[in-house]
Amino acid sequence: MSIAVIGAGPYGLSIAATLRARDVPCRLFGRPMETWRTAMPEGMHLKSYGFASNLFASTPDGTLGEFCRSHDIAYDDERILVKLDTFIKYGLDFQARYAPDIDQRDVVALKRRGRQFELTLEDETVVTVDTVILAVGVTHFAHVPPMLSALPPSKLVHSSAVSHASHLAGKDVTVVGAGSSAVDLAALLTRSGARTRLLARGDAIRFDDAPSKPSFWRQIRHPRSGLGPGLRSWLYCRFPGAYRLAPSSMRLAILRRHLGPRSQYHLREVMERDVAVVLRHQIVHAEEIDGKVSLTCRDGDDRSVTIRTDQVIAATGYRVSCERLSFIDSDLKSAIRTVGGYPLLSSCFESSAPGLYFVGLAAAGSFGPLMRFVYGAEYAARKLSARFA
Repeated sequence: MSIAVIGAGPYGLSIAATLRARDVPCRLFGRPMETWRTAMPEGMHLKSYGFASNLFASTPDGTLGEFCRSHDIAYDDERILVKLDTFIKYGLDFQARYAPDIDQRDVVALKRRGRQFELTLEDETVVTVDTVILAVGVTHFAHVPPMLSALPPSKLVHSSAVSHASHLAGKDVTVVGAGSSAVDLAALLTRSGARTRLLARGDAIRFDDAPSKPSFWRQIRHPRSGLGPGLRSWLYCRFPGAYRLAPSSMRLAILRRHLGPRSQYHLREVMERDVAVVLRHQIVHAEEIDGKVSLTCRDGDDRSVTIRTDQVIAATGYRVSCERLSFIDSDLKSAIRTVGGYPLLSSCFESSAPGLYFVGLAAAGSFGPLMRFVYGAEYAARKLSARFA
């Protein structure tokens, strides 16, 4: 059986490494750690603990902790935040060790050819395989609210398009959102010399607590998990297969509610000191006027407020929809059953299109919040390697 893994982030690398460890041949396509290198704010830290930021390779020396120890980088399972730069270096080292023959050409088209799949690469090379595992990450699913969609690309970008901000020095920049990506970007913009405003619908920006050793009783009530402390997070990490058996309406509701917007504790001071935080403001209209963006909002008292700014960055998250995967042929796409935009998957991550598998964020609709984080890569890699070994 021939297998293609499309996407070379934590999930794709972990799956390729695990398949090869079990002598299952596969071809891995994509640029290693590309989303982390190009779509994350420079200088940020991961939300996940160190122990929850491992790629998976079936060997004990493939962990982030071992990488840090061998490169004299400070590390702790929970008390030291993982720097983005460290995680990227770890991922690239992992790829060099466990997936050295990666094919870095992009897959630009995917379609069914009889019982097989036909992949067209960026140089028009055609590859035929029996099985495709899509580990395409998040960037295909970037969400921009419709009230901002009338703005030209020169004035509006999604947060995934901003990894550096030196070109915005001296500009008035408005970040729309209240989650970690919004706060990380606001901090980056401020460091880069922009006049930064964060605009949010909610009534507060929420931050995690600083790491501390929990009491015995707190550990019982809020057990440690790869998604953070809490019984529900622990359950979602331990039993993603059981999560899949819940009614689809319940699964999607949990995804919407669990782990709402929160940012890292060390950014609180920067936000309070250097960023203009505007809360309880709902954007109702946006347009460009005389080279600037005019945002018409309703505030918490239902008054109309106008904000003028040079640039808008939508840190408004991601919404999975198979329709957004433009490289998939329409006939193949029509064979994928979905609910709420997410593909419906078997216990082994297979979609209703036989031979086509989804992992990562796209699998969260079936397997829960675990699939939104690096920590879920081990579960996906183990299930798929067992499936094909």
